Amino acid sequence: VASWVIFRPGHIFSSPRRSGSMYLAADMLDEGAGDLDALAFSDEMQSLGARFRSAADRESFQLNLTVLKRNLAAASNLAVDAIQKPKFDAVDWERVKRLHLEDLKQEDDQPTLVASKVAARTLFGDAHMYAWPVSGTVESVTKTEMDDAKLPFLSFVRPEYAKVLIAGDVTVEEAKAALDKTLGAWKSRALNIAKPEPPSLPESKELRVIVVDRPDAVQTVIQFLLPGVKYSDQYRVNYRLLNTLFGGSFTSRLNMNLRENHGYTYGARSGFVMREHVGYVSASSSVRADVTGAALKGFLGEFQRVRGGDVSGEETTKARETLRTD
Repeated sequence: VASWVIFRPGHIFSSPRRSGSMYLAADMLDEGAGDLDALAFSDEMQSLGARFRSAADRESFQLNLTVLKRNLAAASNLAVDAIQKPKFDAVDWERVKRLHLEDLKQEDDQPTLVASKVAARTLFGDAHMYAWPVSGTVESVTKTEMDDAKLPFLSFVRPEYAKVLIAGDVTVEEAKAALDKTLGAWKSRALNIAKPEPPSLPESKELRVIVVDRPDAVQTVIQFLLPGVKYSDQYRVNYRLLNTLFGGSFTSRLNMNLRENHGYTYGARSGFVMREHVGYVSASSSVRADVTGAALKGFLGEFQRVRGGDVSGEETTKARETLRTD
């Protein structure tokens, strides 16, 4: 049986100064709960054959539990303890934070990640939470204390924000009975936390080019980021179709142009990210350094074709069939 608990409070956690705090809070959830320390919690989950995971993004906090049906009740009790009574032990916090900082430092040596981070800062501006990685930066995580992670955790992980999804060899009645036993008595903590309004995107209609110089690099990472539509947009399915033919499949325009026709890259792609509060479009590729200019010209040419309405019925049909089989 697989179960997910998804918390969506209806606002963005909007403190760029503390980016990474919710990511660290998610990392702490399997570091002990209730009367169990980190090692005992892990041993209990393993003895039940269960897999417990938690994660955070800018608009939600998610937990996943997968376990054999016969052990569902016992594993669910452990998972609920992690939600309601996480340890947040100081020693575990320092270890988790130290390991995460090491990962962040390594990310700064990966050109693809650097390009994505710089593009986000450029599009959204420093005041917007989407300008900053969910995992945080070396600077923000270094300054983050355990209480900085606990407060947003308490503000996000509340019963009124929860949705539960369950799949497996379990009936609706069995699922309801299990939830009543584990989450039925959960009450909200009294917290006076305002829901911040997400800042709007900076006004700009000009193409901006940002160069991050890596001397002697054999490849150039090209990353486009553009304002897009939110999930509530009535044409979101049309945009998914458009992306499929533009850069969302192997036979898309971007990949056929840059990879198959010219051999500039091993792959080029695009995507529409449609969230509750934010929407944006990305397009990217890693190309040979000596063809950087030609590859940029190829990207801009494909953008221009779409902007001009150059989309055939045959392409649309192919994109529709591709989406149906995904």
